[in-house]
Amino acid sequence: LLEQAAKAAVSPAAAAAAAAAASSTAAGSAAAAAAGSPVAAAAAGSSVLSAAEVANDLRLVEIGVRCSLEQMLEEGFYHADPHPGNLLKTADGRLAYLDFGMMGEIEPAVRQALIRATLHLVNREYERLAEDFVVLGLLPQGADLDDIIPAITGE
Repeated sequence: LLEQAAKAAVSPAAAAAAAAAASSTAAGSAAAAAAGSPVAAAAAGSSVLSAAEVANDLRLVEIGVRCSLEQMLEEGFYHADPHPGNLLKTADGRLAYLDFGMMGEIEPAVRQALIRATLHLVNREYERLAEDFVVLGLLPQGADLDDIIPAITGE
């Protein structure tokens, strides 16, 4: 289940948006540029990205998404503050997490419900997703799910 969720969560467009968002703040850009991120360097105006640099940064975004999903959904213990100042591109091109002062824990039943909700969203099973919202406590028991589904689908 996690494999499906991770693959669906990281489309090239989503990865590009995440990479752009990760380098959008001045502090984040400066920290990432100091760490050698070509995305941040480009955002700071110091160079133009090559196709290889873009591909590598998108690979790191995918790794970051996978790491976050695995931490939350498989382990139930996760880094709760993964912003550009707490993520480092190492000299050998790997992703490193920094500053573990803010961590979170997710109970097994909630983890399973989040996995199911992610898969229902990816598979566009909106009726089941609405049911997941009740299980997760996002909607009250007895909520009229027929009213919720149009809000989820935008129809």
